[in-house]
Amino acid sequence: MVINSGFCIEGHMSDVNKIAYVLREEESEPPEAIKRIFATGLESTRAGIAKIRPGATGFEVDKAARDVVTKAGYNEYPHATGHTTGLWIHGLGIILGPEWKAYGSKIHMKMHKDDIYAVEPSIRIPSDTQDGSIRIHFQEMVIVEEDGARYLTEPVTELMLIK
Repeated sequence: MVINSGFCIEGHMSDVNKIAYVLREEESEPPEAIKRIFATGLESTRAGIAKIRPGATGFEVDKAARDVVTKAGYNEYPHATGHTTGLWIHGLGIILGPEWKAYGSKIHMKMHKDDIYAVEPSIRIPSDTQDGSIRIHFQEMVIVEEDGARYLTEPVTELMLIK
């Protein structure tokens, strides 16, 4: 289960997800496949955020996050790793994305101190239920500071379980 929310504070929009797994009656913990995609998604999110600093590009952030997913054996996700936020949930600035024609030059723009980003890699795996696939989608809000990125909300660190 992904809980996606946004809010507006003093004219600035947010975009954030929190992740939970709903245990089936017979389960005391998630299946190994869920644990693995969660761990990979968490590592991917952290790898992307670790690249954020003044002067970094959206391409560099995307590559760091996307490489974790593909090196773990999953298909790359069909969207950018993230985006700026601002007056709209999806801001007009830098895109944290791969070199796909749709993203143009916005992936090579340089980040600046106080820019705010939503970082959101995802992983999809096949499933016999859930309409044929299960998708886990991370999304953290960060602000660029001189020495890197700072989370604006409490970051996801473990998979929440719901009974």
